[in-house]
Amino acid sequence: MSQNLMVVESPAKAKTIAKYLGKDFKVLASVGHVRDLPIKTLGVDVEHDFKLEYVVNEDKKKVIAAIAAAAKKADNVYLATDYDREGEAIAWHITESCKIPLDKQRRVTFTEITKKAVNEAIKTPRAIDQRLVDAQQARRSIDRLVGYPVSQLVWHKIRYGLSAGRVQSPALRLVVEREREIAKFVATEYWTLQALLNTLVGEGFTATLVQIGATKIPTKIGKDSAEDLANRIGEQARAEAIAAALDGAAWKVADVRTKETRKVPFPPFITSSFQMDASRKLGYGSRRAMGLAQRLYERGYITYMRTDSTSMSSEAISAAAGLVKKNFGDNYWVGRYKNHDKKAKGAQEAHECIRPSDMTRSAKDLEAEIRGGETRDADALIKVYDLIWKRSVASLMAPAVYDQVSADVAATPATEAEVHLFRATGSTMKFDGFTRLYREAKDEEEEPESKLPVLAAEQELKLKQLKPEQHFTQPPPRYTEASLIKELESRGIGRPSTYASIMTTILDEKRDFVRVQNKRFYATDTGEVTSDFLLRYFGDHFMDFEFTSDMEERLDEMAEGKVAYRPVVESFYLPMQDRLNKAGEVPKEEVTSEATDEICPDCGKPLVIKLGRRGKFYGCSGFPECAHTHPLPGQPDQTPELLEEKCPDCGNFLQKRRGRFGPFVGCSTYPECKYIQKDKPRNTGVACPKCLETPCKRCTDNAPGDLLERKGKKGVFFGCSHYPACRHTQNEDPSLQPASGGPSSNSVTKTK
Repeated sequence: MSQNLMVVESPAKAKTIAKYLGKDFKVLASVGHVRDLPIKTLGVDVEHDFKLEYVVNEDKKKVIAAIAAAAKKADNVYLATDYDREGEAIAWHITESCKIPLDKQRRVTFTEITKKAVNEAIKTPRAIDQRLVDAQQARRSIDRLVGYPVSQLVWHKIRYGLSAGRVQSPALRLVVEREREIAKFVATEYWTLQALLNTLVGEGFTATLVQIGATKIPTKIGKDSAEDLANRIGEQARAEAIAAALDGAAWKVADVRTKETRKVPFPPFITSSFQMDASRKLGYGSRRAMGLAQRLYERGYITYMRTDSTSMSSEAISAAAGLVKKNFGDNYWVGRYKNHDKKAKGAQEAHECIRPSDMTRSAKDLEAEIRGGETRDADALIKVYDLIWKRSVASLMAPAVYDQVSADVAATPATEAEVHLFRATGSTMKFDGFTRLYREAKDEEEEPESKLPVLAAEQELKLKQLKPEQHFTQPPPRYTEASLIKELESRGIGRPSTYASIMTTILDEKRDFVRVQNKRFYATDTGEVTSDFLLRYFGDHFMDFEFTSDMEERLDEMAEGKVAYRPVVESFYLPMQDRLNKAGEVPKEEVTSEATDEICPDCGKPLVIKLGRRGKFYGCSGFPECAHTHPLPGQPDQTPELLEEKCPDCGNFLQKRRGRFGPFVGCSTYPECKYIQKDKPRNTGVACPKCLETPCKRCTDNAPGDLLERKGKKGVFFGCSHYPACRHTQNEDPSLQPASGGPSSNSVTKTK
């Protein structure tokens, strides 16, 4: 009989840890939270010190019973939940729900699931830190006190199903404000003059006009550039006039400057930088990236993935040293950089960066092992591990060294005294350093610098061509998931564990706050109206960026024992009541409608701009007596298109309409008849491999089912036409597989 019990969150984590412990230990999983706040009620007792009212999750009653039974038989109960506030709170919930006596409780933490780390943690147990638990409870309490009443307010004033929150709403505000910056932006035209030059031996390069006499000519115009705007070449005529003035000019090198530059490697991943690079390099959303990292952590491959710290253990650095020197050479090894030890403002999670548990094992070394233990997402897990391994090892490698050359070329016109100065820049890599292993991805591609020929002062040049080029100033770029996380982090909004849920909430199709096109975030009409409403009544409260970051600092202070639970929650709750009351008095029409000078063509009453489920539109202020509507300028007409085909249910004509999920065909008498035409799944013409192997009940006369292309929540998959008798599915298109049949080694196949 086991004398010790260890409780973790996930079955995968339990399985990994069980391998490291002897027969004296039994390892069970709580499968996440065992209890939480109620779904349909506030769950915070405002009248009694904001006490939280927890309920046991229905699907966790058997889990609690199993843990409680095992705890009674055990001498010690080791609570090995994650190393952060939420993990601390889960450990506390387990002890409370399972009624584990205080003298049996042993809280243990580790940032990596290895045999050494687990056994060392067991040697140094501690009590549950109630300060961390209270900080997590304060976060949940405040989120409820904001989320519930404000979300209900938004339901009443805008549309049912929307939501508001202490962190998600400021994130939405950022997207909306960027959308409006772009809408208001007026592009400014400017021109540059490019000189295509040759040395006397025929080596070519390009230089750009940067100065005429004493006047500097801008080659790029950004924000706050009044001087640049004044000195710009504003129109084609002037650019061509300058080019004409240089006809017959003498060209020679005025000055050459060469300097060595060094690029230091990036620090190892913290949660935010990992999510950014996973988005940019792998195309994974923050939730997917964190889910994959969680699975790697639970199987012992990487350290804990929710962290603000870039620090790295001396053991990991030592292991990486041997690897780098052996594979790349001694000159590639440097070790720890001081700037990598900086801790993020308000850091409060794990003590190490995200790194491989064993720095010497690359993705190639682990590929077979990962594939052998995973039935799904093996390729994605390998890619994520490879990203983490390369960043971790590269952070300890030598800088990349470049020779940067800048050459000024003087063009002296034959007809005037003013010298026109052109500039050419280029760089040559002398030593690749860390870039041999890792390069950081960027949202915006940087223009590569060209390599220049060997140039010397007073060297004569020949002009091949002068090219005027037109440019326009650009609006600020729309956010991507990576750049929005970076912005939230820089403003102190949210914490590592919350970024994924923030992205999921604002991108949720049902809420329709933000839409994604080409990985860029576009604020919808619903998002704009919701943000405006919240900003109007809660602009100095949770919609204020500084207020939100200050709140995170208060939670950090609570975790350190500097402030108590009630004062923090109360200071947030009380000021909000006035704002809720004022916002509640506003008529819905004032929130969702805008007055216009337009007149209804049907009844002559004023038109208003209304917010509907598919965005804004013109509607008559006399509604419901007058139901006239028409789209705003530039928006597609939403009028249903009547088809010749008839409804199979009622015999009336079908019509093509547009819904929240795109165009569809339905009955023209809706809502009387709710028929919707479903797309027929594509038949691949390939027989189901499961039916061929073991005929199902619908296989008659040895006729197996065909694999049909279907759409699910996670995208396209291929399933048997005999479903539900045969439940075979696979991700890979069978029509693209080899003629021998059956899924390839890269496909994911499930058969029930």
